[in-house]
Amino acid sequence: SGRRRLVDLFQPARATRPLFELFLAVTRPGGKLRRILRTAWCLVRHGGWRVLLAPGEVIEAQAVIVAAPAFAAAEILAGLDAPLAGALEEIPYASSATISLAYRRADIQAPLDGYGYLIPRSSGSDLLACTWTSQKWAGRAPAGIVLLRVYAGRFGRRPILDEDDATLLELARGELADTLDIQSPPVLSRIYRWERGMPQYNLGHLDRLAAIERRLEALPGLFLAGAAYRGVGIPDCIHSGDRAARAAAAACGEPDARLIKIH
Repeated sequence: SGRRRLVDLFQPARATRPLFELFLAVTRPGGKLRRILRTAWCLVRHGGWRVLLAPGEVIEAQAVIVAAPAFAAAEILAGLDAPLAGALEEIPYASSATISLAYRRADIQAPLDGYGYLIPRSSGSDLLACTWTSQKWAGRAPAGIVLLRVYAGRFGRRPILDEDDATLLELARGELADTLDIQSPPVLSRIYRWERGMPQYNLGHLDRLAAIERRLEALPGLFLAGAAYRGVGIPDCIHSGDRAARAAAAACGEPDARLIKIH
């Protein structure tokens, strides 16, 4: 019931909608993308593309959407357009970790009448926020149990992924003790690490986006999508993908193509 559902929704469309063939080819096991090259066989009409996959497979397409992180997109596109790759490489990323902790509801005195809280930079903490996961989504914890998730890794501070699990767990428990007065040990804890998982929109980001868009204007049929550009949340990424898919459909001569809606 997590993000895998977004991928599963596209699977039935494979047989009838070739638009998704590239997506499935690149994301299947062993299908690592190496680079994208312009082809000559349909430059006149649509500016076609040849996509090279790591096992040696080649996919030819009228339009390509690169939905990789900016640093990975830069590596893929470096041989095609060095200034475009350079602008993509300038988008910085922060690494982060999530610490999920489950507690008996009886061990938490705080009302938990919201969905969590943010921790400001002025606090000097390496922690960013705490989400009350079982309050936000059904089915995340059994009756009588509360699931909390603490986010660690603030851009510009110490590299949080260098810390071991015990240190991250102690950091999260200390935050929950100070803010929610939770003194009991959790009944379960899980730590997940995300290296370069969060793009940063720092000073000059809009100028970088403008430079990227100018380079793309000279590469018809090539589009970018993802969290690196205009929003990191899932709704933002869906909007980015929808916008890129519509532009790709138009580039293929199908501006009225019906796109699959996710419900």
